[in-house]
Amino acid sequence: MQTPDGGRKSEKSAEQHAFQAKTVASVTGNESCPLDLFAKESLQAKFLGRYVFPATTRSYLSSLIHFGNYVITQQYVSGESKSHIQTMLSCIRRWIASFRKEIRESSLQKMDTDVQNLVTRADIKAFESSDASREAIKLLLATQTDDARVVTVKKYVTVRKWS
Repeated sequence: MQTPDGGRKSEKSAEQHAFQAKTVASVTGNESCPLDLFAKESLQAKFLGRYVFPATTRSYLSSLIHFGNYVITQQYVSGESKSHIQTMLSCIRRWIASFRKEIRESSLQKMDTDVQNLVTRADIKAFESSDASREAIKLLLATQTDDARVVTVKKYVTVRKWS
């Protein structure tokens, strides 16, 4: 599925598109005939609204567009099927555009959550003065000055968690 982009699409990206197109096919029950993926009623009834995050749905729909372009570019379909696929690709593009507002809102909610979960200076000071961090610093300094004692699993885990 690298050919619609002139063979310049990375192999990993092409594999992702193929995986997502197969997933849509399995969800809609159109695994036997890949061209049935472009049945509007089936996509609307069985696929749209299936995923919680609108960006996920958009990604899968984008993979369908890529698959449709691949099928058309490789001339795997007749003229009538080609026309149907092109019509459905236009419809899928409109569906993707309709998700833009939801994706923006979801992105803003995620950013708000991330801001709320930021580590503050008070959190850093509390951690630096904690017993665990002090023990980890002592152990690290001891290993650097060849004054290392036997490192127990508990002390190793303390250092690992701290660094």
